[in-house]
Amino acid sequence: MFKRILVATDGSGYSRRAFITALAIAEKFDAVIELLYVAASVDAASGAAPDMHGQYLMTAETVAESGKKIMKNTIDGIDTGHVKILQKTIAAKPAAGILKEIRRDFDLAVMGTRGHGLLAGTVLGSVTQRVLADSPCPVLVVK
Repeated sequence: MFKRILVATDGSGYSRRAFITALAIAEKFDAVIELLYVAASVDAASGAAPDMHGQYLMTAETVAESGKKIMKNTIDGIDTGHVKILQKTIAAKPAAGILKEIRRDFDLAVMGTRGHGLLAGTVLGSVTQRVLADSPCPVLVVK
């Protein structure tokens, strides 16, 4: 049923719980997990990504370095068993980047209810809402 599972992460506790849930599903269905971190869009002219205030602080190298830290924070201390896990970091607007990746033929997307964004205290994060609305595959939202 599920052979390719996308797990979107931003390094938050919600993302970590989503990853743990996806692992259980992947074990049951012998599926592959792609763990995806989407850094804020990279400005083509400056090679830098905007922060939450629209200021460009991150270079492409910093985005890749940040992705490694996010992946480590998400996976660290979790027994991944025999599940194949691919890691990918891209620079894009978070919801658009996740949706673009989902359209690469995933059977399931798993993500947390909220993340680190400006509205982290809302009931459902804006990125999660957008992905739910526009995803071509089922999306499991984990509290």
